[in-house]
Amino acid sequence: MNHRGFVKLHRSILSWRWYKDLNTRSVFIHLLLTAFWEDTPYMNRVIKRGQCCTTVKELATINQQTVQQTRTALNHLESTNEITIEATPQYSIITIINYDTYQQGNKQNNKQITNEQQTVQQTCSSDFNKPTIYKEKKNIRNEEDK
Repeated sequence: MNHRGFVKLHRSILSWRWYKDLNTRSVFIHLLLTAFWEDTPYMNRVIKRGQCCTTVKELATINQQTVQQTRTALNHLESTNEITIEATPQYSIITIINYDTYQQGNKQNNKQITNEQQTVQQTCSSDFNKPTIYKEKKNIRNEEDK
């Protein structure tokens, strides 16, 4: 799986019902990070955007939890319609229900925002430093003239 790029995580998660439950929060954030961001062929099947393939044991190991803690976390998320789970003989396909809402247009918009942000930062940085350098040079010249 390709773990490049980034995911959006809105600050409203701080008031989310499962935020204070460390195990559930950890599992959910891990699912956000590992969900496919575009439809992808995987083991003779297409895994859709917002889904990930994993096992309870793998989730438990990655999140340093027991299998039972992970099952409880998944049950919490399922009970509040955050995720659905489809079991197969080899793995489970976990779908993040509102993935598109959480990650609106992640592919194109993030690239545009990043490029604009870099341009603004470069402009601000260079414009900010120029007057400072100019003033320093001007002060040096004035001292030399005196």
